[in-house]
Amino acid sequence: LNIGATGTGITLEGWINVASVDGLHPIAEWYSGVRDILGVQFWINSSPYSSGGLLAVLYDTNGNRQALTSPEGILQPNVFQHVAMTYDRTSGMTTIYLNGAAVAQENMGSFVPQTSYNLWIGHRPFDVPGDWTYGATLGGLLDEFTLYNRALSSNEIAAVYNAGANGKCA
Repeated sequence: LNIGATGTGITLEGWINVASVDGLHPIAEWYSGVRDILGVQFWINSSPYSSGGLLAVLYDTNGNRQALTSPEGILQPNVFQHVAMTYDRTSGMTTIYLNGAAVAQENMGSFVPQTSYNLWIGHRPFDVPGDWTYGATLGGLLDEFTLYNRALSSNEIAAVYNAGANGKCA
């Protein structure tokens, strides 16, 4: 699943329905299994004290880290919401989407995203007591989660959201 090295960018997208939007909840991440050696991450919130936001962290293959956060308070508990993050290597743009609309965007420059590690969905492995993320799980449902080795356009993200319960493969 080394999508960062095989395409022109990356997209992670799917539907979430979580019991709580407070604190840290991993949606998906590439993690080496060695403490603090991470790849691309997509989480609910950027700290244990945050509520209702989304976080995209992109590590490149040299270990450099860049992060993008959405405003807090945009996610709701106990309802399905479509979330997506895209990175376009050509333009350098990283975008976070909620329900088909961009909620955060930043130019991070052109690099190869680190996606050669194991992919973990809804769970952060190998943490130890005392870590911010110790015991972090998605804490809810995940549906139609999909990875792409390119950045979907805003129109494509909106189309997936608008398809709703019909699914993107209707």
